[in-house]
Order: sequence, then structure tokens, then C-alpha cells
Amino acid sequence: VGIVFGSGAVIATLSSSEGAKRYIQSELKKMGTNIVRVHANPGNPNNLGYRDKELLQKFSPTLNKVTLGVFVPGAQVRQGPTQIGIAVLGVEPDFFQISGLQADRGRFFDGLEDSQLRLVAVIGATTKKNLFGKHNAVGRYVYLVINKLLVPLQVAGVLKEKGGPQAATIDEVIFVPFRSLLRLAPEKNNAFLSLLSVNDYQSERTK
Repeated sequence: VGIVFGSGAVIATLSSSEGAKRYIQSELKKMGTNIVRVHANPGNPNNLGYRDKELLQKFSPTLNKVTLGVFVPGAQVRQGPTQIGIAVLGVEPDFFQISGLQADRGRFFDGLEDSQLRLVAVIGATTKKNLFGKHNAVGRYVYLVINKLLVPLQVAGVLKEKGGPQAATIDEVIFVPFRSLLRLAPEKNNAFLSLLSVNDYQSERTK
């Protein structure tokens, strides 16, 4: 299992310039300095799943929330005459809050839509521009190409542009309900991702 996390402490080691520190701090804030991402090592046949999530929630007092996600790289999405290669992420609804994402138009999908395997999507800002240009995307459909079939996904929302180091992973992807993607592409899933929002130890110490 690999673990990657952000920490504001890295600012002091990157630069002594106050201006540079402020810039770096801004970029780290975009990434989420209290988020830990856990993923299975490449080639590991044992992906992370609900059992891992339950154990983390039960035995780690430092965690506020745990969500599961699954990543399908190199997918194809079509809208009208336009078809693009794109990464598709299946996420639980809490993913958006944990990652500090905001909707520019529309809304996020909810737990009911996830449990009912609804075919809905939240798309990044760049994805919206590539598929819809300046036209409204909310309520319209994009088509996920799976095994030569076109699976319709109704756009529930469009994310605010993230920019910075997360642009490629947020602005240029499509998010669908976690269970929906597991059902649509069980053989194409790359690996599970667990996103963990950890408590702020500084805040705990000052209480």
C-alpha cells in the first residue's frame, strides 16, 4: 500500500522567500493539506475495499471521514460529434467535500444515487469546455464508451476550475457514483483509492 499526504511543514524547507512561501502555501491548500491518499501498489491483486474502509474508521481516531474511489484510466467519452480520451473516477459522495471541491453549475450526486447505481456524472471544468464549449452542460448527456457500447451519463454538475497541481486530476476528468462505475466496468478498474480526511492536530492541542 502506498500513502501520499500533504503537509504545511514542507513550506519552510522549500524557500526562505515570504512571497514564495505564500505561493507554495496556496498551492498546498488547493491539494488539501489534511488529506491522505492510500492506494494499492501496481500489480497488487488485492485492491482496497469496504472492509479496509471499515477497519480504518473503527481503529483510527485521527480520521474524520473515509471514502472509497476507483479509477479507470484511458476511457473514451462522447458528446455529439466529439469524442475524447479521459480518466473516469467512481467516487462516493463525501469525496467532493473531503477534496474541497465546489460546483460551478448544478450539483453533486448523493448517496441515494450511488446506492441505486444511477448513471449521473459530475464533470471537471476543462472536460465541460472540451465537450460542450460555452453551452450549458447540466441536464445534458455524455456517453461513456465501454466494450463498444455507449452508456449515457446525465450531467448533474460542473466543478469550479481547480487549476494548480490538481488541474489534470480534477479539471480534466469525469466523476460518477462509485457503485455505478464498479457495475459498468468491473474488469477495467485500475485500483481503489481511499481518501482520508485527518484531524488537525494543532487544533486538537489548542482545545
